[in-house]
Amino acid sequence: LSAGGDPVGLSTTQAATIPEIQAPLDRMQAKEEAKYEKYGELAKAKMAVQAALMWNWVYNPVEAGPFAPVCRSWDYAQGNSDRAWGYVMFDWDTIFASYMLSLDAKELAYSNLIQVIRAKTVDGFVPNFSVGPHKTTLHSQPPVGSKVLLEIFRRHGDVWIVELLFDDLLGWNDWFISKRTGCGGSGEAANLICLGGEDMQNAKYESGLDNSPMYDGDFFDAARGQMQLYDVGMTSMVALDAESLAALA
Repeated sequence: LSAGGDPVGLSTTQAATIPEIQAPLDRMQAKEEAKYEKYGELAKAKMAVQAALMWNWVYNPVEAGPFAPVCRSWDYAQGNSDRAWGYVMFDWDTIFASYMLSLDAKELAYSNLIQVIRAKTVDGFVPNFSVGPHKTTLHSQPPVGSKVLLEIFRRHGDVWIVELLFDDLLGWNDWFISKRTGCGGSGEAANLICLGGEDMQNAKYESGLDNSPMYDGDFFDAARGQMQLYDVGMTSMVALDAESLAALA
């Protein structure tokens, strides 16, 4: 701080001079800036991504730990009377944030990943979005959690986080095989994934590509709760999820 051109320092530990207060701050700044050196030409991009993630980093006692919602201004909490408590966790957005955090802040990555995976529904899948007990109950998003957990494990080697989340992730993959294959067909095509949900719009949301022209039109089987379209992209992600689970096992 400065007052009339002269610096003013505040210390929460003991009486200290301005140089004594400034010195540890300078050391920590240098330590933080040194982390970006390994990114070379992408150092500024890393700084920007990290700044955005940490701006979104919040804690809400409804969840078991801090996390990074997709956006601070999105509030899906029902009956919320105070915007300071508002938030929403989207499935794969939050999981990707865990991967980015894991580059050099594994504790934050772990907390973030735990909150989104443990937000699973009673049917065993990670919902499209979640705000405490309020969450989607019939549609999910691409199951990228196992792949991200695998990459985090390869980087940091902590077995406990795999043991904690493995069964939840396996249940999510099983749910996709149980609820999203078939699409009314038979033979080998019946093993491909179809997007689903309450209606056509929510099936689009399950893709994670909400406004993609791939899903323009109305070809939804309400009785099956499935879009009548074999989705090669989602099938590939479910297959990658299964492969990642096998590697984690």
